[in-house]
Amino acid sequence: MPRKYEFVLTLSVMLGLLLSCCGWVLGAPQDEKAEQFGTSYHAWKKLEAEGQLTKAHAEATKSLKAAEERYGADHAHTARIVNELSSLCCEVGLYDEAEQLATRYLKWAEDKFGDDDVAVAQPLYVLGRICEIRRQLDESEEYLKRSLKIYEASKGPDDPEVAKVLSQQARLYLQFRRYAKAEKLALRALKIQQDKYGKDSLEAALVMLDLGQLYRFSNQFRKSKSYLDHCRKVFKEKLNPEHPLMGYVLLHSGGIDLELARYDQAIKHY
Repeated sequence: MPRKYEFVLTLSVMLGLLLSCCGWVLGAPQDEKAEQFGTSYHAWKKLEAEGQLTKAHAEATKSLKAAEERYGADHAHTARIVNELSSLCCEVGLYDEAEQLATRYLKWAEDKFGDDDVAVAQPLYVLGRICEIRRQLDESEEYLKRSLKIYEASKGPDDPEVAKVLSQQARLYLQFRRYAKAEKLALRALKIQQDKYGKDSLEAALVMLDLGQLYRFSNQFRKSKSYLDHCRKVFKEKLNPEHPLMGYVLLHSGGIDLELARYDQAIKHY
């Protein structure tokens, strides 16, 4: 049942986007708001893939407005945009907006599918991220545990969505300075991503970035350096040079070089 609803929700959004891109469907002229929705959505996703997140947020906001005006606030198309926009807001640091959108989608998904449906897991994950960033650690832990339980039950223990939540839990326990638990979660997430996408995939590199940070703050500098170097190599191959993650990994690499008294190398990173 959960997989069926997830498939129907995804299919309905894809169909809506297809209709938005076509000038005529069964002889009917394209709706102006549907056209705005489709145009803004594709511009948003292109900018997001390029790492231009602020511009992507502007297009995403237009897409949400057009979806609400064309389909209504409670429609599946609109709900999907709300869900995706909440994640983007986290990436650009708009945490109040992200919380409002994630809470809105959570209520929609629970009302439509029930408290334990897979559609509920993503907004719980986003709310867990927001609470971790705000250092509301107990609240974050509860959101993430619930998200993980739903994903494991619906998708299995080795799904990339499970790895995503495990990585966020690792970041949370890093805040608690519970390094052993954080390491265990991050290594499990890394294995899932490497098995699914490969050792040199972007998905695996994102977990390596977490491990590099974890080992840095637990004073295991050589382990940290190894993960960060590999992470930087993958990012260089797969990301735009201006992507925020490029700067983030260089910042940590420079910090490691300072800790190891490699001052010449540290200057290159900064």
